Amino acid sequence: MSTDPGESATAVSDTPASPPVAEVWRRLHPSSVVVGQRLGFGVTALIALVSFVGVAGGFVADNLPAWGKLLLAIGWLSLIGLLGWVSWALPLRHFRHTRYRVDALGLLIHRGRMFHSEVGVPRSRIQHTDLSQGPIQRAFGIASLTIHTAGTEDAQIELAGVAFDEAQRLRAELTGTASDDVV
Repeated sequence: MSTDPGESATAVSDTPASPPVAEVWRRLHPSSVVVGQRLGFGVTALIALVSFVGVAGGFVADNLPAWGKLLLAIGWLSLIGLLGWVSWALPLRHFRHTRYRVDALGLLIHRGRMFHSEVGVPRSRIQHTDLSQGPIQRAFGIASLTIHTAGTEDAQIELAGVAFDEAQRLRAELTGTASDDVV
Protein backbone atom coordinates (compact mmCIF):
# COMPACT_ATOMS: atom_id res chain seq x y z
CA MET A 1 0.00 0.00 0.00
CA SER A 2 1.42 3.36 -1.02
CA THR A 3 1.22 6.49 1.09
CA ASP A 4 1.74 8.82 -1.86
CA PRO A 5 -1.21 11.30 -1.88
CA GLY A 6 -1.02 11.75 -5.68
CA GLU A 7 -1.47 8.06 -6.28
CA SER A 8 -4.62 7.76 -4.14
CA ALA A 9 -6.13 10.87 -5.76
CA THR A 10 -5.63 9.34 -9.20
CA ALA A 11 -7.27 6.12 -8.11
CA VAL A 12 -10.33 7.98 -6.81
CA SER A 13 -10.72 10.18 -9.88
CA ASP A 14 -10.47 7.21 -12.23
CA THR A 15 -13.64 5.67 -10.82
CA PRO A 16 -16.66 6.39 -13.01
CA ALA A 17 -19.10 8.97 -11.66
CA SER A 18 -22.45 7.61 -10.61
CA PRO A 19 -25.24 8.34 -13.06
CA PRO A 20 -27.64 11.14 -12.15
CA VAL A 21 -30.64 10.06 -10.14
CA ALA A 22 -33.66 9.60 -12.40
CA GLU A 23 -36.77 11.52 -11.48
CA VAL A 24 -39.54 9.36 -10.07
CA TRP A 25 -42.72 8.93 -12.09
CA ARG A 26 -45.79 8.95 -9.86
CA ARG A 27 -49.17 7.38 -10.50
CA LEU A 28 -52.63 8.64 -9.71
CA HIS A 29 -54.24 7.50 -6.48
CA PRO A 30 -55.99 4.10 -6.86
CA SER A 31 -59.23 5.59 -5.52
CA SER A 32 -59.45 7.67 -8.69
CA VAL A 33 -60.63 4.52 -10.47
CA VAL A 34 -63.54 4.03 -8.07
CA VAL A 35 -64.48 7.71 -8.21
CA GLY A 36 -64.42 7.71 -12.02
CA GLN A 37 -66.46 4.54 -12.19
CA ARG A 38 -69.08 5.84 -9.77
CA LEU A 39 -69.44 9.07 -11.70
CA GLY A 40 -69.70 7.10 -14.95
CA PHE A 41 -72.30 4.74 -13.52
CA GLY A 42 -74.29 7.75 -12.29
CA VAL A 43 -74.32 9.27 -15.78
CA THR A 44 -75.24 5.88 -17.26
CA ALA A 45 -78.13 5.52 -14.82
CA LEU A 46 -79.38 9.00 -15.68
CA ILE A 47 -79.21 8.26 -19.43
CA ALA A 48 -80.95 4.92 -18.84
CA LEU A 49 -83.75 6.58 -16.89
CA VAL A 50 -84.34 9.35 -19.43
CA SER A 51 -84.14 7.02 -22.43
CA PHE A 52 -86.42 4.49 -20.77
CA VAL A 53 -89.25 7.00 -21.08
CA GLY A 54 -88.82 6.96 -24.87
CA VAL A 55 -88.57 3.17 -24.96
CA ALA A 56 -91.69 2.81 -22.82
CA GLY A 57 -93.48 5.18 -25.20
CA GLY A 58 -92.48 2.92 -28.08
CA PHE A 59 -93.92 -0.10 -26.28
CA VAL A 60 -97.31 1.50 -25.70
CA ALA A 61 -97.54 2.77 -29.28
CA ASP A 62 -100.08 0.80 -31.29
CA ASN A 63 -98.42 1.26 -34.66
CA LEU A 64 -95.11 -0.46 -33.72
CA PRO A 65 -95.02 -4.18 -34.66
CA ALA A 66 -93.81 -6.82 -32.22
CA TRP A 67 -90.44 -7.24 -33.97
CA GLY A 68 -89.96 -3.44 -33.76
CA LYS A 69 -90.60 -3.53 -30.02
CA LEU A 70 -88.12 -6.40 -29.68
CA LEU A 71 -85.47 -4.46 -31.65
CA LEU A 72 -86.16 -1.36 -29.54
CA ALA A 73 -85.66 -3.31 -26.30
CA ILE A 74 -82.49 -5.05 -27.55
CA GLY A 75 -81.08 -1.74 -28.82
CA TRP A 76 -81.83 0.03 -25.54
CA LEU A 77 -80.32 -2.76 -23.43
CA SER A 78 -77.24 -2.87 -25.70
CA LEU A 79 -76.76 0.90 -25.40
CA ILE A 80 -77.06 0.85 -21.61
CA GLY A 81 -74.75 -2.18 -21.41
CA LEU A 82 -72.15 -0.44 -23.60
CA LEU A 83 -72.34 2.74 -21.51
CA GLY A 84 -71.95 0.67 -18.34
CA TRP A 85 -68.88 -1.09 -19.74
CA VAL A 86 -67.33 2.22 -20.83
CA SER A 87 -68.04 3.67 -17.37
CA TRP A 88 -66.16 0.74 -15.85
CA ALA A 89 -63.26 0.52 -18.34
CA LEU A 90 -62.29 4.15 -19.04
CA PRO A 91 -61.35 5.14 -15.47
CA LEU A 92 -59.25 1.98 -15.19
CA ARG A 93 -57.41 2.72 -18.46
CA HIS A 94 -56.91 6.35 -17.41
CA PHE A 95 -55.35 5.19 -14.13
CA ARG A 96 -53.06 2.67 -15.82
CA HIS A 97 -51.78 5.06 -18.47
CA THR A 98 -51.39 8.36 -16.61
CA ARG A 99 -48.28 9.30 -14.68
CA TYR A 100 -46.57 12.51 -13.66
CA ARG A 101 -43.34 13.79 -12.17
CA VAL A 102 -41.93 16.99 -10.79
CA ASP A 103 -38.33 17.86 -11.53
CA ALA A 104 -36.18 20.97 -11.39
CA LEU A 105 -37.84 22.40 -14.50
CA GLY A 106 -41.49 21.82 -13.57
CA LEU A 107 -44.26 19.26 -13.98
CA LEU A 108 -44.42 16.61 -16.72
CA ILE A 109 -47.67 14.69 -17.27
CA HIS A 110 -47.71 11.56 -19.46
CA ARG A 111 -51.09 10.27 -20.64
CA GLY A 112 -52.30 7.54 -22.91
CA ARG A 113 -51.05 4.39 -24.52
CA MET A 114 -52.24 4.38 -28.12
CA PHE A 115 -52.86 8.12 -28.27
CA HIS A 116 -49.82 9.24 -26.32
CA SER A 117 -49.44 12.78 -25.00
CA GLU A 118 -46.95 14.49 -22.73
CA VAL A 119 -47.58 17.90 -21.25
CA GLY A 120 -44.69 19.80 -19.73
CA VAL A 121 -45.38 22.75 -17.47
CA PRO A 122 -42.27 24.84 -16.75
CA ARG A 123 -42.23 26.47 -13.32
CA SER A 124 -41.53 29.84 -14.91
CA ARG A 125 -44.88 29.77 -16.76
CA ILE A 126 -47.09 28.85 -13.80
CA GLN A 127 -49.39 31.77 -12.93
CA HIS A 128 -51.44 30.13 -10.18
CA THR A 129 -52.86 26.78 -9.12
CA ASP A 130 -56.29 25.62 -8.00
CA LEU A 131 -57.05 22.63 -5.81
CA SER A 132 -60.60 21.26 -5.99
CA GLN A 133 -62.59 18.37 -4.59
CA GLY A 134 -66.13 17.27 -5.32
CA PRO A 135 -68.15 15.41 -2.68
CA ILE A 136 -67.21 11.98 -4.06
CA GLN A 137 -63.54 12.96 -4.36
CA ARG A 138 -63.60 14.25 -0.79
CA ALA A 139 -65.06 10.96 0.46
CA PHE A 140 -62.15 9.09 -1.15
CA GLY A 141 -59.43 11.59 -0.21
CA ILE A 142 -58.45 12.65 -3.72
CA ALA A 143 -58.38 16.01 -5.48
CA SER A 144 -57.84 17.74 -8.81
CA LEU A 145 -54.92 20.10 -9.23
CA THR A 146 -55.45 22.72 -11.94
CA ILE A 147 -52.41 24.67 -13.09
CA HIS A 148 -52.93 27.97 -14.90
CA THR A 149 -50.04 29.00 -17.13
CA ALA A 150 -49.04 32.05 -19.09
CA GLY A 151 -50.25 31.97 -22.67
CA THR A 152 -53.53 31.34 -24.40
CA GLU A 153 -53.33 27.83 -25.87
CA ASP A 154 -53.58 25.05 -23.28
CA ALA A 155 -53.29 27.65 -20.52
CA GLN A 156 -55.04 25.35 -18.06
CA ILE A 157 -53.72 21.88 -17.24
CA GLU A 158 -55.60 19.56 -14.88
CA LEU A 159 -54.21 16.61 -12.99
CA ALA A 160 -57.23 14.79 -11.52
CA GLY A 161 -57.15 11.78 -9.23
CA VAL A 162 -54.20 12.74 -7.02
CA ALA A 163 -54.29 12.12 -3.26
CA PHE A 164 -55.31 15.34 -1.49
CA ASP A 165 -52.09 15.58 0.54
CA GLU A 166 -50.02 14.92 -2.58
CA ALA A 167 -51.95 17.63 -4.48
CA GLN A 168 -51.21 20.12 -1.69
CA ARG A 169 -47.53 19.15 -1.75
CA LEU A 170 -47.41 19.48 -5.56
CA ARG A 171 -49.02 22.89 -5.41
CA ALA A 172 -46.54 24.11 -2.80
CA GLU A 173 -43.59 22.64 -4.68
CA LEU A 174 -44.59 24.06 -8.06
CA THR A 175 -45.40 27.53 -6.84
CA GLY A 176 -42.61 27.70 -4.28
CA THR A 177 -44.92 28.59 -1.43
CA ALA A 178 -45.75 26.86 1.80
CA SER A 179 -49.22 25.34 1.96
CA ASP A 180 -50.18 27.48 4.98
CA ASP A 181 -49.51 30.74 3.06
CA VAL A 182 -52.74 30.41 1.09
CA VAL A 183 -55.06 33.38 1.57
